[in-house]
Amino acid sequence: MFGFFGAILFIHSVIIRIIRKIWKFPIPAYAVTFIEGPHRRRFQPPDLVIGWMGIEPDMKVLELGPGAGAFTFPAAEIAKEVHCIDIQKKVIKIMNTRIKERGFSNIFPLEANAYNLPYEDKTFDLVFHVACLPEIPDPVRVLKEVKRVLKDDGIYADSELVPDPDYPLARTVV
Repeated sequence: MFGFFGAILFIHSVIIRIIRKIWKFPIPAYAVTFIEGPHRRRFQPPDLVIGWMGIEPDMKVLELGPGAGAFTFPAAEIAKEVHCIDIQKKVIKIMNTRIKERGFSNIFPLEANAYNLPYEDKTFDLVFHVACLPEIPDPVRVLKEVKRVLKDDGIYADSELVPDPDYPLARTVV
């Protein structure tokens, strides 16, 4: 039914899921550009995902875990400001390089921890992350921080990708 390669991919996925249930860690910085390849864009088109969020031109937006910016740049084409944080210095370095290459002046990357967001209360109109929250050991703590920095009428958007080994099953989401 699966064929040889399909069976190998299935076994690989199961093994990775088991490891990720035991040990939560962010995707290594060297892999952020790899995961933004054409296969992911086919399953999770950045313009479409950003379009679903309802970003408006006057919004101040925060992205958690931007990777190499697949969703950051489409958001910045619409929003007034896009702030993005990542816990890994190398990811922020990649973002800074891409921002300069593409000439954006409204993206503000920062190395920071999502447990203690370095922003004032009620700063953002919209907070989003894509395939990020399940990688964090204490997602409830992060969501409390998101609520703190989100304006009362703000939007919270979470997008996950089914092939991702950290994809949360519906029965596990509260």
